[in-house]
Amino acid sequence: MSSDHDHLFKLIFSNPAEAAALARGVMPPAAVEWLQLDALAPLSAESIDDALRVSLSDLLFTAPWREGGHAQLMLLFEHQSSPDAELPLRALEYTLRAWRITRADRQRIPVVFTVVVHHGQRPWSVPRRLSELYDAPPAALAALGPMLPELKLCVLDLAALDDAELPGQGGGRLALLLLRHAHEGKLWDLLGAHMPLWWSLLQEHGEHDAMGLLQYLWRRSDDAPPQALREAIQASLSPPNREVLMGYGDRLIQQGIEIGERRGVEIGERRGVQIGEHNGRVALAVELLSDRFGALPSWVHEHLQGADNDELRRVLRELYGAASLEALVDRSS
Repeated sequence: MSSDHDHLFKLIFSNPAEAAALARGVMPPAAVEWLQLDALAPLSAESIDDALRVSLSDLLFTAPWREGGHAQLMLLFEHQSSPDAELPLRALEYTLRAWRITRADRQRIPVVFTVVVHHGQRPWSVPRRLSELYDAPPAALAALGPMLPELKLCVLDLAALDDAELPGQGGGRLALLLLRHAHEGKLWDLLGAHMPLWWSLLQEHGEHDAMGLLQYLWRRSDDAPPQALREAIQASLSPPNREVLMGYGDRLIQQGIEIGERRGVEIGERRGVQIGEHNGRVALAVELLSDRFGALPSWVHEHLQGADNDELRRVLRELYGAASLEALVDRSS
């Protein structure tokens, strides 16, 4: 579901303030001093030709130089969920296209700076420089180096950083934390540990972006939010969005139930028997309970087998908010 990551990245960092904070954290400080990053702005659609618009995968901004009198710096943010060995070449292609667009207006060309935000499970291990893609003897490249095109990517490699080293502010920093830990599946706990960033996101972005981030959490987490966190989030939202959030979570749970039912039927068909909806829910409940609590005692299996569909649905809905197996499944019933 890399589209989930792309959506979160664009949702948060299309905000110029978040993009500027990220730029300050990754660009050379001596260069940042020359830029008016507070005036960072998205590149207007009229400034991008069709070829560049199609090739761009993420976000493009411009920022003026403090002294003025020069073409604005063009800042490209590229999001990557896995290393891409061809990215230096693609970044050069972006740069050449941007130069062609602006060349008609002035004799000199603008600076184009590419930032790659990478959040794969392993650190970036493929070329960062265009020169690493050249197919020639190293000694020849060393001799020709000053006369060959070169481009070095600025890679923000989340996998190689600690949480405390991540740049950004508020919602942007929260988004980077979520992307860095997305493969671990325990994102609700991460949000609970960084609630000040959540409040900052709400204040600076509003509820639309906050809801988008919550949808990402629902889709990428292995479990539902703990009850206390769920209540805190609900209390921070307006009543309409509160209902939307709850409905979204319930829909995902329902989808899981339906998948489990279909899985049970498919298993039954492969074995030459008809299992049906009830046993499909039982099979799903056993699987999810085992994932969370380990091997299940016999009384839990007996309870699930004897439970009606309403009870099975309750168990599945309350599974991740329960403090213990006994709190979720009534042993006396």
